[in-house]
Amino acid sequence: MSGDDPRPWRGHERSATLDDAAVVDYVAEHGPTTPRAIARGRFRENVIRLQCRYLDRVGLLERRGAERFAAAPGLDVSGGDVPDCGYVDLSSSTPPSDRRITDCSGVDAAYVRATNRFFFESQRYPYGQVRGDADRTDREIRNVTRYRVGRVVREFPRIEPVAVQCEHWTRALVGLHFFPDANHRTALATLYSLLRLNGLAPPRGTWPFDGIDAAVTRSKLLRSYHCDVRFDTLWERDELFAHWRRFFQRGFYDRPDRHHEATPATTLDRVLECARQHLGTR
Repeated sequence: MSGDDPRPWRGHERSATLDDAAVVDYVAEHGPTTPRAIARGRFRENVIRLQCRYLDRVGLLERRGAERFAAAPGLDVSGGDVPDCGYVDLSSSTPPSDRRITDCSGVDAAYVRATNRFFFESQRYPYGQVRGDADRTDREIRNVTRYRVGRVVREFPRIEPVAVQCEHWTRALVGLHFFPDANHRTALATLYSLLRLNGLAPPRGTWPFDGIDAAVTRSKLLRSYHCDVRFDTLWERDELFAHWRRFFQRGFYDRPDRHHEATPATTLDRVLECARQHLGTR
């Protein structure tokens, strides 16, 4: 997968995606609307969500809320505001390439699965087995399809600043919860590989950032009992995203996080264990 195209989903499964012109036309015709409405259950809602955001950035759409967009004032759909190719030029509206992840070629679906298997097979890390059965756990890891993981990689937003990309990647992998266990470890390990591949990795020994234990436990609570992450809701900015945003903004930019020291990790662990016992979930 090339790092040159910030939208590698272009041309892939073309019948499941819309070009920018079709998105703008729909919004202009129907008035303020959401990515879900534009998708109509036929097209990739998560891709359309990204398109709406950058179309707002280039001035063709106008954000009216977290998930609502309208045509920009004075938009002339028939006057060529969208190029004939159907996609707008993003070269002047994205962060510099040295401040974002643009190349995912070394972290494909096979790499993500292999990373989780490493945690399963390693004696250094505990890995929760499905009903205490190692063989069943192994089968469930093998049953995670490359296609599903590959969609996350292929449709990953390459036009956001690096901290936002980290938030999206972590939310996607821990929220979709592909594997029986170690989804947070897999997300953070593969994210570090992405950062290193793009020359953005923090020095070894500082990754993951301080406070990771509490961050992971809080993330487990949000994923299990508050947020609903599915393929059509990928790249939404819900509370799970906001949680990881606070974590990575603090790590990359040293911005304060009032939640960081508010609740000790041990307290959050007790809350999570209590929730699991009462609700019977993992």
